[in-house]
Amino acid sequence: MPKNVRPLSVKEIAAITRVGTTAVGGVPGLSVQVLQTGDRYFVYRYQIDGRRSMVSLGSLSEISLKVARERAAAYAELVKRGISPVEHRRKEAERRKRESDESARERDRQLYTVAVCAEEWIQERVQANYWAANIRGESVMRAYFRNHINPKIGAVPIGELSPQQVFDLLRPLWQTTTDTAENCKSAVFNLFRWAKARGYCVQENPADIKGVLGVLLEPLQATRKKNRNLPALDYQEIPDFFVELMASDRVSYRMTAFAILTTLRSKMVRLAKWSDVNFQERTLTIPNANFKTKGRGDHTVFLSAAALQILNGMPRYPGIDLIFPSPRQKRELSDAAMGVVFARLHERSLQSGGKGWIDPVLSKKEGVLVIATQHGTSRASFKTWTKTGENRKLFDEEAVELCMAHKLQDDYGGAYNRATLEPERRQVMEAWGQYCFSKLKL
Repeated sequence: MPKNVRPLSVKEIAAITRVGTTAVGGVPGLSVQVLQTGDRYFVYRYQIDGRRSMVSLGSLSEISLKVARERAAAYAELVKRGISPVEHRRKEAERRKRESDESARERDRQLYTVAVCAEEWIQERVQANYWAANIRGESVMRAYFRNHINPKIGAVPIGELSPQQVFDLLRPLWQTTTDTAENCKSAVFNLFRWAKARGYCVQENPADIKGVLGVLLEPLQATRKKNRNLPALDYQEIPDFFVELMASDRVSYRMTAFAILTTLRSKMVRLAKWSDVNFQERTLTIPNANFKTKGRGDHTVFLSAAALQILNGMPRYPGIDLIFPSPRQKRELSDAAMGVVFARLHERSLQSGGKGWIDPVLSKKEGVLVIATQHGTSRASFKTWTKTGENRKLFDEEAVELCMAHKLQDDYGGAYNRATLEPERRQVMEAWGQYCFSKLKL
């Protein structure tokens, strides 16, 4: 037990200069420690379980005698309860650090709003060349945040984002502009996954359709607008359409013709490269990265004479691998480019007294002229043509599906179906090319 000594005054304590520890009284165990360097400290000496220990209370130049006695008295109470002041102080320091860290994290959470996180997330993807195969990927993603997401939830700290807020974002879009709604949901979902990995939030993903958001959206499903088939030309009008289409040597017009001749989707044609063409084998390879659904491997297009004629007529530019680059910037053309071609030819047809280039089925159903699209024409018009008249007997059905880059299914999910059906596919594509070009004067 520390000895009880007469409490020393401030003046008496100031006179202590002997190296070592000197009890100063007031609280048993309160002492002054003088170091070899001359530095002096108030210390509290105590004993727990037979072990003597000492804890510093502060320098004489920093704390008063009154404060030293208050601190020593507080430590004495801990000792009475069997608590080591040193251990207590260590735990208190750890607690304060945790609180400080949590406070800093909370400040970060408030700073890291959806909009701030989105910018950092997009920048990180740009630096990692995430959109290397999709030139417009960054601009499209930014547009979703700028036009739809940020105006609604951009100012919300991502750590506080709730399924209800995501629902409020999606509700106006969910039943009408379904594609936009799906893309916004996907963008928020992926942003949140990234933010959680970064430690900016800890809650469950509020954009997970399998969670609370799905429950909130469920009542809207019954009246949700169904995606209609993309408008397509009547296959019987294809030869006449090609007469108008091939009258222009603009890149977008030739690209549209090539897309229809090869039955390809817009992205596959817009990103097509000279390095993927084998003129000797008469093939074009579509990399898996250009598919809407990944993981299916590359796709080989067997080129008809008509498709090769398009390629042979396209100019090449030094250092540019794209087959159909934009005339000025020599970059990938917009996904709207072929839609513009159809719209222009449609207007020209109407102005000359024609009925326009429309989807006759959808136009009748909806009571307005529905302009055909490249996708619908490349896919639906082609497929209908293969099933009409003698074509049904001529063409192998699986070859037709493979021409459209469809995955064949069998009893084993396609696992054992490795047939390429090259001769059959070449027959289909050559016949389709001849049909499309049948009214052209070459």
